[in-house]
Amino acid sequence: MNKMIVKINELHPHPAQAEIYGDNADQRLIDSIEEHGLTVPINIVDGELYGLGGSYVIISGHRRVDAMKRLGKDEIEAYWEKGESRILEDINFSNYNLNREKTEKQKINEFLYIKQKLCQIAKHKQTWASSENKKNIPKHIRLILLQYNIDVNERINVRELTGYITGLSEYIIKLFTALFDDEYLDIFINKYIDCGVITQNEADKLVIQFEEFRESVLNGDITYNQAYKEVQDLKKRFEKDYKKILKKKAKKEDLTKKEADKLAKPVKAKNVKPVIFKMNYADMFFEEKIDLPLSDVVMSYEGVDLYNVNGVSYLKGQNGLKRVSSLALIEMYNRVS
Repeated sequence: MNKMIVKINELHPHPAQAEIYGDNADQRLIDSIEEHGLTVPINIVDGELYGLGGSYVIISGHRRVDAMKRLGKDEIEAYWEKGESRILEDINFSNYNLNREKTEKQKINEFLYIKQKLCQIAKHKQTWASSENKKNIPKHIRLILLQYNIDVNERINVRELTGYITGLSEYIIKLFTALFDDEYLDIFINKYIDCGVITQNEADKLVIQFEEFRESVLNGDITYNQAYKEVQDLKKRFEKDYKKILKKKAKKEDLTKKEADKLAKPVKAKNVKPVIFKMNYADMFFEEKIDLPLSDVVMSYEGVDLYNVNGVSYLKGQNGLKRVSSLALIEMYNRVS
């Protein structure tokens, strides 16, 4: 990190500055710099990282730059780094702003931005960590993992890490996600459109309803808890209708793993006789229509514990017994063969 004097007209704001914070220097900061001068240099990186060759991007100090402009200054003192990668500098941009005073809207924007970046990092890490040669993981990803003390082989828990970085509680993260995360809303709505619980017209109205929730919360008309309860009540109603649809479908055709997971319940049965199959799954491929969550299945390379209850096949899982479908058995075969 090098200290240098840079011309203000060579500086560009970070791309997310306006979207997340959208504020300029207040009069108190302007008066302070006019009286005492700039006591803390800003932080900048090469603009090439952001497609702005020949200039610099501000990582920390947007309001200080604005104050200097208003005071008629054309130069400012800065700490300069070339920068390892754009995503690393995006994380640094977030870190530098964590302790500043923020409005409620700025807190939400900051949370969504950090969560989005961590999801990108988790995806990159998973891609490189799955390769045989973990030395292929780029340096900037390693630096981010090191910064948060995450092992290369360790799975990134985005929600937990977002809470650690922002200082938000798990409950507040749930609230922010349910009420303000557009990606969550898209998944939420598309799921129920696809399964026929709601129509596209109803979905459009639901988007408007969420916007009203958000506006009401930010205006202080309702509390976060009240808005969250409204969302959870909607979800419960949709889930109830969804299960009714799945039960009708299960009588006619196979369900996907996700669909069956909604209906699957541990089977309580007496006199269950275990049967061990060792790498011979062909006879098991066409059993029952209801699938099971594979995460619950107990299996090994030697075989799978299969139970027979009144002529129906079940697999022994961590949460009890689950009915077996051809789809699940084929997938297990592919995983252990």
